Amino acid sequence: EYIATIRAEIKYYKLIRKIELRPQMKALGHIYACIANTGSKLYDKDSPEAQLVWKQYNRIREDCKVIDEIIVELESALNAYLADREKYFGQKEER
Repeated sequence: EYIATIRAEIKYYKLIRKIELRPQMKALGHIYACIANTGSKLYDKDSPEAQLVWKQYNRIREDCKVIDEIIVELESALNAYLADREKYFGQKEER
């Protein structure tokens, strides 16, 4: 049960990162590039709009970093649990 729970959590965090955060980062990066396009007459990377988009982009990027750290911690906890279990019960036989 513990193993299944940890694996489900890992899949959940990877899904959040893939389905929600990365597409948002891509969209915000595109919007910022359009606003801060140096070839445009409307170029103003210091505009309130550009700053807001950039702050959102950075917030989501930080969220991705936190999720990456959580995934690493969960995977390491799972590996440690499996290693301890293997010491105690021996190697699992192939079927």
